[in-house]
Amino acid sequence: MAGYPPQQGGQYGGQPQGQYGQQGGYQQQPYGQPGYPQQGYGAPPQQQGTPGLAIAGFILALIPCTWWLGLIFSAIGLAQANKRGAGKGLAIAGLVIGILWGVLVIINIATGGLDRM
Repeated sequence: MAGYPPQQGGQYGGQPQGQYGQQGGYQQQPYGQPGYPQQGYGAPPQQQGTPGLAIAGFILALIPCTWWLGLIFSAIGLAQANKRGAGKGLAIAGLVIGILWGVLVIINIATGGLDRM
């Protein structure tokens, strides 16, 4: 009988009928072979995020009574960011804010601002 059993691909030459495991071009790897390439041993890649001291320095620079700690931490965080090629925006912002607080404190002391209270 012609056409029995049905030919591979069905009547219109498309996907085989009833064989869902062969769709999509997915091929299962043989047992024992890894799915991903294995990485060799070595030094881990350098982190590219913002250094923690830069973040801490920025936060401390925002608080009026800890501006001097923020200035110090931001300076160290900027040095770390330059060393490892990380983001240095928060470190620079912490330095600027710390310097502004320092200038305000010096102006306040020079004009006797604390005596007026």
